[in-house]
Amino acid sequence: MSSDLYFLRLYWDGRVGCAKAPGVFRRFTALPALPGLPMMEFLDFAPDMHTALLRTCGSKHEREMTADEQKAASHYLRDLCPEKLRRRRL
Repeated sequence: MSSDLYFLRLYWDGRVGCAKAPGVFRRFTALPALPGLPMMEFLDFAPDMHTALLRTCGSKHEREMTADEQKAASHYLRDLCPEKLRRRRL
């Protein structure tokens, strides 16, 4: 699904991913350091679409992210934003 449909998104499929927040869009081919999140093989965090799934390394199943993991993902996205947009609550 297109990242254009999301206001906020953090996605990783094991090979490629992206981070989208107000004023920034980044693609990546290696998972960046994500403080507060476990090592993972899959991540789909799109809070405006009520999506918060991850699959940790070695697991066969996706699971819902915990509240702390969602908070960590939100902080990561907020920190990507330009300073003037960071003041807005994400």
